[in-house]
Amino acid sequence: MKRSLLVVSSFILLSCSAFSQKSFGEGVTGYVTIPAGKVKGKEIPKFYMSATEVTNAQYREFLEALRAAGDTARLRAAWPDSSQWDKVVPDLVEKSTYFRNKAYDHYPVVCVSKRGAYLYCEWLAGKIKKGGRNLHVSLPTEEQWEYAARGGDSAAVYPWKGTTTKVASGKWKGSYLANYFTATDPDHAPIDTTKYNPKADITAPAQSYMPNGYGLYNMAGNVAEMIADHDYAKGGSYMSPKNKILIDAHNDFTAATGDCTVGFRPVIW
Repeated sequence: MKRSLLVVSSFILLSCSAFSQKSFGEGVTGYVTIPAGKVKGKEIPKFYMSATEVTNAQYREFLEALRAAGDTARLRAAWPDSSQWDKVVPDLVEKSTYFRNKAYDHYPVVCVSKRGAYLYCEWLAGKIKKGGRNLHVSLPTEEQWEYAARGGDSAAVYPWKGTTTKVASGKWKGSYLANYFTATDPDHAPIDTTKYNPKADITAPAQSYMPNGYGLYNMAGNVAEMIADHDYAKGGSYMSPKNKILIDAHNDFTAATGDCTVGFRPVIW
């Protein structure tokens, strides 16, 4: 049976405006402050991290800038490889249009190689420099990523409080806290009734579910995220079982080609 993504427009429970965000001019917006601290005994200086995974719309803007500049070599290197969908979700109806279809503008970009992600970061650094600031833009190190994912709670195992993946009480009791492969859970219902994002089939929009203590969305689930110092990804994806969305977990990733379960979010310092 063909699987199809469903557009969701009314699932966001808490706006990013509830958190202090940083703009670096030239359209580089949506970053949150990650304060200095320690992770595994190592000092982590203050940095800024994108509140969401990079979206299709943001990545298309970058590719259009390369096209306008006539930089065909970088354009080829950065272009998403949609054939990667076939390795995981071969029956996805939108696999050839997911990246280009405006209906998925705010969904995370996937199928991007690690070189493509770095080229995006290089482009962002150039935009910031045009605004008069010379800052570093890169993928996060594993230490930065884990520190940010914990949202200020050094003991956290997920990007939220507690050791379960469902809301424990209140209006949303029983709802999943992340977009992961819930069918592996023993208490998974035949029909997923996740109230935070009731219609997510594969990916969900980048700003969905509840943000963590720093205002970062989807640090667990949705799409796993590339890191600078290893060729594995962090955070787990819509295809990951529960144990792979733990903050400490590693997720397989083919850096040279990209993966339909992996995206990225830049850091700035």
